[in-house]
Amino acid sequence: MRECAFCFTTKNLTKEHIISNWVNGLFVGENTVNFRDSRGRAWEKGGGKIDWQARVVCRTCNNGWMSTIESQLAKPVLTPLIRGDVGIPITLEVARAIAVFAFKTAVIVDHVQRPGNPWFPRELRSAFREDQSISDAIQIWICGVYGRRRAIDFHGGYFSGVLASSGNLYQSYVCTVAIGHLAFQVHSGKQSGIRKQIAPLPTYDESAVSIWPWVHDGTIWPRSE
Repeated sequence: MRECAFCFTTKNLTKEHIISNWVNGLFVGENTVNFRDSRGRAWEKGGGKIDWQARVVCRTCNNGWMSTIESQLAKPVLTPLIRGDVGIPITLEVARAIAVFAFKTAVIVDHVQRPGNPWFPRELRSAFREDQSISDAIQIWICGVYGRRRAIDFHGGYFSGVLASSGNLYQSYVCTVAIGHLAFQVHSGKQSGIRKQIAPLPTYDESAVSIWPWVHDGTIWPRSE
């Protein structure tokens, strides 16, 4: 039976916008949403309005704390980034607002892909519902996106392999979302059942900025090399 991704009730499940309805005001004319998962399945939806919804949260969560996140955190902070504005200081407060929106989106996309078998443990999702806390084991980056036609791109992937350094099984979930000129990537890894961070390739820092669990003091968006 389906349950709310955050409070686990099975009652009054309602459709949640994967990408918030306010984003429509930032795009004019024809828009497309592209989704691709780790199995290679892909679909693209066109139209004048971005309206992708999934029944994965309850009415109380959707109309309560989640609505507050959108209006008080996400919309004011993400709007200039999505538009491609420049010279934006990525303070701790801005980084946290982006991280909260990104983690919420990653949980929703995960539930769309794996209903009944979500990646994120219940305790992480419950803590996020209570006070929007995010585990330090979660890693989130942002980068700029230019020269493309689609308004929205999604990629949710699940990966596993054996680490050469330890011989332990390593599993990870990576959710990458691009909205306008902003892209964010959420990474969650588990090594032998223990949540663990990994270090990206050195070249990754040339194009992406870490915003969670830490952000460099004095970061200005977009990066200038």
